[in-house]
Amino acid sequence: MADVADNKAILAPLLRAMHDFEAASVKALLKSLMGDHATAHMCFPFNDLVDPAQFYETCYTPLIGGHARP
Repeated sequence: MADVADNKAILAPLLRAMHDFEAASVKALLKSLMGDHATAHMCFPFNDLVDPAQFYETCYTPLIGGHARP
């Protein structure tokens, strides 16, 4: 159970930033969690996303449209 608590603690800042969707904070936290060269293996139609910026642009930008605060 310690692993679950550790994972929740690691993700907590990202989840807080996503609650009110602070775009700059979400981008920075994704970068800190994923690193610059991480690959996220996503389901179809996303497939493999090769860095945090591509992950954000592919997964979050279409959802938030023009509503996120910079």
